[in-house]
Formats: sequence, C-alpha cells, structure tokens
Amino acid sequence: MVRCKTQMRRIENATGRQVTFSKRRNGLLKKAFELSVLCDAEVALIIFFPRGKLYEFVSSSGYVKLSEFLRVLRLRRCTLSEECLMQFLLPFL
Repeated sequence: MVRCKTQMRRIENATGRQVTFSKRRNGLLKKAFELSVLCDAEVALIIFFPRGKLYEFVSSSGYVKLSEFLRVLRLRRCTLSEECLMQFLLPFL
C-alpha cells in the first residue's frame, strides 16, 4: 500500500484536525526524545495549541528555567507574545 503525499493546507473538519494534531504532536514529541537520547543533544520543544493548551518536552536539567517559565505561564493563563518570549530568551543569546 502506497501513501500519497498530503497537501499542506488547513484541515476544515474540526474532528479530523484534532485527531491529526494529536497524532503529529505525539510523533514530534517522540522524535525530540529520540534525538536527545541517540545524539546526546539538549532538546527543548514547545507546542502551542490554539485552544490555549501548551505541550512541552525538555531533555535536560539545563532547561529547568524553561520549565519554570512555562509553569508560570500556565498559572497566569498567559499567551506567549513575542516580547514576553524575547525577554525570557535574551540571557541565552
């Protein structure tokens, strides 16, 4: 059985969009974990879902600050603006 190439456009069906998001999110998180283990790389992945949900993967304790930042965002129910993100990332640049 041959898979056909998927067109990159928004899925109009809400149920199909949710299912696709869940499957691809899980695949992406798995790949991030595999990359961190196989290549001994430090990986941080943040996925924002339009309904306000936030998913994250952090591979090492060096990113504890990132996890803390995301925890505070969840508590405050904030959305990440570009300015907020830049204030956080500036010390790492």
